[in-house]
Amino acid sequence: MVQSGDDLLGRLTPREREVVVLAAEGLLDKEIAQRLGISYTTVRTHLDRSFQKLGINNRSRLARLLQLSRR
Repeated sequence: MVQSGDDLLGRLTPREREVVVLAAEGLLDKEIAQRLGISYTTVRTHLDRSFQKLGINNRSRLARLLQLSRR
């Protein structure tokens, strides 16, 4: 059974969702860190864990997944 983008995003913590949304909007890791008041390393950790949970390996797939989940 194929899961929808919303189902997949439900696997993420609230902070992971914040980070992936900003990443999908095109912000750099450093910009995400500044905006959320967290370290660059924490941003990378959230992205790495999110990619694992979502079964993806890059930001372009992340952006596509978010785009599909908003339809």
